[in-house]
Amino acid sequence: MNQTLHIYRRVGWGLLLGTLLLAVCVSWLFAAGETKRLSVKADHITSKRDVGNVQMTSYAKAIVTQDDATFTADTIVQRSEGNVHEFTGTGNPVFTDAQNRITGQKVVAYSTPRRAEFSGDVKMLSTPKPRAGAAADTKAQLSSAPTTLTCDTLSYDYAGKKALATGNVVI
Repeated sequence: MNQTLHIYRRVGWGLLLGTLLLAVCVSWLFAAGETKRLSVKADHITSKRDVGNVQMTSYAKAIVTQDDATFTADTIVQRSEGNVHEFTGTGNPVFTDAQNRITGQKVVAYSTPRRAEFSGDVKMLSTPKPRAGAAADTKAQLSSAPTTLTCDTLSYDYAGKKALATGNVVI
């Protein structure tokens, strides 16, 4: 009987530790899908309303920051549903991150997935990260020089630093 009690204790501790580990893994998975380090600052809020589970907020002279990306515009409308946020910017919208500066007439940025859609007279100034030995190698110097791209529309994955330009693309 003493041996049976000892087995139950070991199984009990195993179940407890297994349950805790499962809880940590599940919370980590949910956290991985959430917005990372997102903040909004503005001169003032021009309107705010809730429609069911969706919250709509309009900002004047706003700055949205997520990780290394910053998005500014004269007017930004934020549409939020849970931890997913969509920002539509008009009036001098500018998007910057560690390597790029993108402008257009209108920008729609999504917190999850971290993507931005630009339209109307889009201009992207891209400065690649310098490569080791770039000072000595002419090819490396040219590949690390800033590049300007203009187009009608641009889709930019700011998590992966990849862009897709369409319509009258000039590099």
